[in-house]
Amino acid sequence: MSVAAIELKGFQELKAAWAQAPEIVREELLRSMTEADMLLLRVLADEYTPKRTGHLRASIGATEQVGDHDVIGMVSTSVDYAIPVELGTRPHDIVAKPGSALHFVVGGHEVTVKRVHHPGTQGVHMFSRAFADKRQEVINEFSEGTDRIIVRLAGAQYYGA
Repeated sequence: MSVAAIELKGFQELKAAWAQAPEIVREELLRSMTEADMLLLRVLADEYTPKRTGHLRASIGATEQVGDHDVIGMVSTSVDYAIPVELGTRPHDIVAKPGSALHFVVGGHEVTVKRVHHPGTQGVHMFSRAFADKRQEVINEFSEGTDRIIVRLAGAQYYGA
């Protein structure tokens, strides 16, 4: 899949705050990352992911990871067919395993063959569309998180912490 990144304004100030009070910065960035991930999960489930069986939708989850100098969020799925659904497929042949056949119905007629040419599929682009459509809201969430860090640091300095 793809990796989407955003850049925050005031990065140097955020870097300085991280050095000054890493626990506050980690906590607020984790809060922002979790909110951003939940927003993306909601729109993926409600608007973008195909509903054929519901299995793909149900498999999409979010995880957040806090490191010494970063916070990483990931909205993903482990379902093996998610990539072809997201990106589409090129035309390709589907070949039956040795000793078996492909069986399906076309126009009400049962068909059994050893090989079939699949014309390919268009990608749904659910992950990339969800992020593109909600990008500004994600950026806004992190801007609010940065504001919370500044307010908390000002309070910590005021109280001599």
